[in-house]
Parts: sequence; C-alpha cells; structure tokens
Amino acid sequence: MVQTPVQQLSEILSSVAGSSVLVLLQGHPDPDAIASALAHQRICLSFGVEATIAHVLPVSHRENRALIKVLGIELRQVSAASDLADFQYLSLVDAVACDGSIELPSTLQLLTVVDHHRSSVRPQARFVDVRTDYGSTCTMYAEYLQGGLSPLTGTVREDARVATALLFGIQTDTDDFSLASVVDFTAAAYLRGFADTDALRRIGRRMISADAMDVVGRALGNLTVARA
Repeated sequence: MVQTPVQQLSEILSSVAGSSVLVLLQGHPDPDAIASALAHQRICLSFGVEATIAHVLPVSHRENRALIKVLGIELRQVSAASDLADFQYLSLVDAVACDGSIELPSTLQLLTVVDHHRSSVRPQARFVDVRTDYGSTCTMYAEYLQGGLSPLTGTVREDARVATALLFGIQTDTDDFSLASVVDFTAAAYLRGFADTDALRRIGRRMISADAMDVVGRALGNLTVARA
C-alpha cells in the first residue's frame, strides 16, 4: 500500500527522534517560507526532533519583519559552515535546493523537502513532497496538521501562532487569494478557526474578513470536485 505524505513524514521523523534538524530558509525569507518553517518545527518537536530555523540573507521586507516580531518567531542568521556544525539533518521548505549562499558541511544530510514551485531539480532527500498545483507551501503544511501531524486544537497559545503564520503565508503567496486554488481556500478555512486576526492586522496586510472566511468555509464544505 502506498503511504500518504503524512504517513511518510511521520515515519521519517520518528526514525530520527533525538536528533537536531536545521530548517534553512533560502534567499530573503518570505512569509510562505517562514510560516512553513514554523509549522515544520512544530511537527518535528512532536516527534522528539529539535529543529532550528535559520537563514543567510536578511529578512528585508517590512511585513516579513513584522511577521517575525508580532508572532515571536525565532530565526538564527548564519554566515559560515561552522555555524551549522551542530546539526545532523537539513530540511528545506518552499525550496528544493540550497541557493549557494552558504557552504554546507559535508556531514549535513538532506532529510526533507517540501515545496510548491516547479523545478527541474529532483532533490535527493528521504522525504520529498512537491505540489506545483498548490498556491503556497503553507497550504501543504496546513494539510499536514489537519491530517494528524501535530494537529491544531485551539487549547494552547502555540496553535494560534502557527495558524496565524500559515494563514498569512497563504494570503501573501496567492496575492491576497486572487491566485488561490480550492486547496488553498480549504487550508485557509481550516486555519481561520485558530488564527489571531488582531495579530494579522498588526502585521500590516489587508485581511479577509471573518465573515468572508466563514462563507468560504461553508462553501467548501459543500463542494464536490469532479475530475475528468
């Protein structure tokens, strides 16, 4: 029987429990990458894997810096291979390959790759999930959470932080949902129930109203997708 991505990722993270993972963001970190990394860190923690989010190039856009500040997301800026010596595994989110902005230690093993962009590169990782029909990588992580990988429950503060980041990531990568597909709206409707709308306003982008998201959620609940 073919395993689902949730099953595959669960199995792989279980196999490296107790290890340290570097989630290295590529280029100037954007909301889709930052939020996906935060969700990946959460999932890793639920399997006893310590994950650190790092980047080489600075976070340059005001709204991206606001996302980090308002939600208290910890990112480590690194500049040399020696900064990465303590990590055993590498995870990439919103990218399929490192951009060459830093030399990686030869001992660092590529463990997971999750992305939604088209690429001619086939990454050599133990887990690869690339879905080019998705509007954002955050949509994929919302599906992981909803599918049982450290699911949101609304009982702890961290749920709101992760949901808010993922919702913002979907919004920005789909150009305020104008380029969103059904899966993106479905993920947004799921996250909306846990997100902190006040925090979204403080980050600085126009947010779809609660009423609008509720309508989207109800509509998607009755949606039937016909495939030719």
